[in-house]
Amino acid sequence: MKKLLFAFSLLLSTAIYCCTPDAPLSPSEKAKLHLLSELDTLQHIAENELLRLATTGSEDSIRLAFHRTRQAYKQVELFTEYYAPTVSKELNGAPLPEIEVEETTVFEPSGLQVIEEHLYPSFEEQNREVLIQEAKKFLSLTGRARTILEGTEFTDAHILNACRQEVFRIIVLGISGFDTPLTATGVKEAATALQSVQEVLAFFGNNEQLQTLLQKAIAYTAQSASFDHFDRMAFITQFANPITAEITGWQKQLNVAPLQCP
Repeated sequence: MKKLLFAFSLLLSTAIYCCTPDAPLSPSEKAKLHLLSELDTLQHIAENELLRLATTGSEDSIRLAFHRTRQAYKQVELFTEYYAPTVSKELNGAPLPEIEVEETTVFEPSGLQVIEEHLYPSFEEQNREVLIQEAKKFLSLTGRARTILEGTEFTDAHILNACRQEVFRIIVLGISGFDTPLTATGVKEAATALQSVQEVLAFFGNNEQLQTLLQKAIAYTAQSASFDHFDRMAFITQFANPITAEITGWQKQLNVAPLQCP
């Protein structure tokens, strides 16, 4: 009799569990799924466009694939810079050797800025093999970034901090052209990075003022006639600074205290 009661109880518990709808995802969980999807897109472009065309393509086709790869990277930059800074440095760090004094080791540069140097101001056919190796290395690094992303437990506080940090990064490095010294595409890429911030912040609810600011900032950077004539002061004072202030205020409304970088 006890066995029958136990079996019935187990069956009932299973039925209740199976019929119970899944708990709604938190904003940070939604953000993680979104970023995983964007990282998959980056890997696809890096493999099927950048690497493939670096192997057999013309100079123009490789350049186009390179720019598409950079745009795709900007969609996940807020994650890599915040949660995986070491990998991020290899994906899009300055094209200079890094010296670890304590280990007396020199790490050679890699990533998008190194690839840029092989394509601009001109592409030399004798450098194709080096370009292929850099593209392969970049693809491998995106795999490492995905492993880190899969194993990272996101919190709402950290995601909001990552979004705010990305806006600061745009101010300091993006619109200044720090990571696009030869192509001068930093302003256009800022629009992509802002769009990523906007998409992630939307998971936290409808903040109409913040979304409006982001939309205007995206439009302002996207419509810029040229890198040299972009009004950086207007962008910072009218859009970037108000966006970071609004994120901070929203964190308080959501009872999500600002945190330091992990």
